[in-house]
Amino acid sequence: MKLFKKIWKAIEDINQRMKPLEFEVIYTKEEFYEKFSTPQKFYSSPEWKRLRAKVFMRDNHICQICGDVGIIGHHINSAWYYPESALDSRNVMCACLDCHNKINKQNRERMDGND
Repeated sequence: MKLFKKIWKAIEDINQRMKPLEFEVIYTKEEFYEKFSTPQKFYSSPEWKRLRAKVFMRDNHICQICGDVGIIGHHINSAWYYPESALDSRNVMCACLDCHNKINKQNRERMDGND
């Protein structure tokens, strides 16, 4: 539970200090799935790479959960399940590999009903 409190604090901090980045493109679900038929196509796209770089600059390459070095552009809401916000900078934060994996594990457990 402590991890989720840290996540929400990080999200609040991000939302307080920023506005959407100027180049962001918002796709409908249909447009997103037509353009990016697999997660691999999305994560190798120029749109994602530009957004990820901007988020890393915004967050100073610091994990927004623990303060360690951030190396992952982590979607707060899954890009694949919520494609409308996949390229919204307010939905992406810099995370270290450990925090990213912990968040994803907890999300999978919640989806599986093992909360």
